[in-house]
Amino acid sequence: WLDEDPGMQLCEALSGAHGGIVISRGYDLATAKEIALKLTETCGLHTTGVSAADFLHGHVVLATPETPLLAFRPDGPAGPSVDLALQGAARYGARQWVVGGRDIAAAATSATAGALALENVPERLSPLVFAIPGQLLAERVARLRGRDPDRPEGLSKVIQTT
Repeated sequence: WLDEDPGMQLCEALSGAHGGIVISRGYDLATAKEIALKLTETCGLHTTGVSAADFLHGHVVLATPETPLLAFRPDGPAGPSVDLALQGAARYGARQWVVGGRDIAAAATSATAGALALENVPERLSPLVFAIPGQLLAERVARLRGRDPDRPEGLSKVIQTT
């Protein structure tokens, strides 16, 4: 996916951006937050991971053409909430990319630049499937930004407690 047009466009958009937004809902909120953290720590790219519901209560104003938006859209009860967030982001002109199950067509808006349809899995298992493309994305964007994703600046693997 990252070697095809939509994936390459997302990598290029993120590599040249000052920030990004990653959204999801339900079980995949953790996926959104983890991928946002990976983009921040490996790429030096300020990225916000936020619930699709919370996104519509303020964060949506950050969704501009200059701020790429990545959505993890699970099949199941959380999916329609992500769809609403994407519709809200489209009103602000955000360029959107969506990772989801085979029902991903429901998420498409006029602002959707690309989609990655993965296998349908129960929503409770989708983080296991969605995390891999997100991690590969962070690795690719880090390299495009001239950073070594295996040795991120400022990241310490040792935490001392007292």
